[in-house]
Amino acid sequence: MSHLFLKIAESLDSWQRFLQLYAQVMSWCEEKKTFLQEPLQLTSLSETRQKLNVYGVSLDNFFLRCE
Repeated sequence: MSHLFLKIAESLDSWQRFLQLYAQVMSWCEEKKTFLQEPLQLTSLSETRQKLNVYGVSLDNFFLRCE
């Protein structure tokens, strides 16, 4: 019987971690909604590199929040 309770507790813990991660993803999406809605128009290689850097930093910030 205690084995069953342990499995239930593990399942509930996993579900709670999923809900926390989901909340973080939804929060990040809401924060970045305007950023992501801006049209991406690239006219030069240097501008493309700059935009790539901006997008990369934005994604890095998300992954740092999830750790």
